[in-house]
Order: sequence, then structure tokens, then C-alpha cells
Amino acid sequence: MKPTCRLIKIYYYEAPLNRPIIPRKIRPCEEYFELITAGGVHFNCGGRDELFGGNTLFRHCAGESTVSRTDEKNPYRCLALLYFNSSPRTDLPRAVRLGGDFSAMDFARSALESFHDDRCNREILGEYLHAKLLWEAARSVRYDLNNSPVALLRAADYIRKNSASIDSISRVAKYAGVSESHLFLLFRRFMDTTPHRFLLNEKLTGAKKMLCSTATPIKEISRICGFDCLESFYRAFRKSAGVTPVEYRRRFEMYGREENY
Repeated sequence: MKPTCRLIKIYYYEAPLNRPIIPRKIRPCEEYFELITAGGVHFNCGGRDELFGGNTLFRHCAGESTVSRTDEKNPYRCLALLYFNSSPRTDLPRAVRLGGDFSAMDFARSALESFHDDRCNREILGEYLHAKLLWEAARSVRYDLNNSPVALLRAADYIRKNSASIDSISRVAKYAGVSESHLFLLFRRFMDTTPHRFLLNEKLTGAKKMLCSTATPIKEISRICGFDCLESFYRAFRKSAGVTPVEYRRRFEMYGREENY
């Protein structure tokens, strides 16, 4: 059976200085990615012209055209990937500013090196690159990184990196440079949650990872992830996952082993 999504071409592109760029029209069953690694490019997004920089992912499907309006002072550079795809996803925007710790430059370098390695299985590589880009786009859209205020981005990033040690939201607000009440409004408006719930979710996500990939006792996981006591950890975990930490570990642990409770 032929795959419905297949990598056709991958290359690195540098926009020329003082010369117009002819956009490429995407044909039926084609899907085209442009991952900006540096420079800037103008693009009409939702009826508004915006300047996009590094770590922006553009995705074009049949009937659409590739980017072409480079920033004159800082021409864009990008990794371009062309796929044959008979059924591309339609639930993601064409332009997404990728957030978190994703590095477009590192991704591009690794992708090109792998593609031109004769030992590389290009079919598997193509599937991986496609899935990775869509995942990063979906993850960024989930937290509305494209339109979120800087204060919110700082707060969310701070929570993700320090969830286990954060003992109050006022500390997060201070780091973000806003009042606690204003931070609450930002989370409500752009993430449809509260700072407290976002923090709790990060703590629980860390706990789930440890339950599935380590043999660390559950009481110790509770402490490492920043819960006040084992009882509050169990209560929050069951409410979130629908099962206890013990049941979750048994269901999703990577290897069968004797549990140390």
C-alpha cells in the first residue's frame, strides 16, 4: 500500500536581495512547508499584513502559494519541504509562530544532514519530519502563542520550567511584570484557564511522565513535582486522569516491574 503522505523534496532557501521572488503555486495532492530559520517575511494573515521572523512555520496546500514578500532589510531563510499528501490536515492555520524550546535552525540542520546521508531511510525520515512539524504547530496553536501578550508568554514559559518549585501565583505574576489579577485575566482570555489550573496541569504532566518512565516511589514523585502532601497529589491526580497514580503507572509504564509504593 502506497503511503498517503510522502516526502518529495527538501532544501534550504535564501531569499535574494533586490530581486523579486516568484511564488510557487501548490498543486493538487501537494503540501508545502516553509520553516523560517532567520530573517523576516511579510504575509497576509486573517486579512492583516504581518511580519514573521525565525521559528515561523508556513504550510500551504492545493491552490495556495508559497511566501514571496521578504523583509528588504533582513531577507528570510527557510527550510522548504514538499510532500505528496492526498489528505492534508485542515485544522491548523497557514502561519504559526512555533514556541517552547523548538529551534528552527537546529531542526533544519538535522533534517538536511539526515536527508543527504546515504544510510538514511528517507521514507521514515519524511514521516518523522512531517509529524514533528505538525506537532509543534498544534502545540503552539493550543496555547495561542501567535496572538498572546508577552506577559502571558513569559508567565506560561516560567511555569513550564519551574512548576515543581512555584509556591504562589504572585511569584509568576512578578516574573511576568503584571499584577496577579491581570495575569488571571490573560490566562482566562487567551488560554481559557486560570494560572492555578495551568500550574497544576504542568505538575501533573511531570508526575505522569515519571510514573511511566521511572521506578521512583509515588510518594517521592509527589514531592519532586511540588505537591504539599501525598493526599493532595492523589486527589488532584484522580480528578485529572480518572484513575489513581498506581493505576496510571500499571496502565502506561514502559516496562513491567515490581512496584515500589
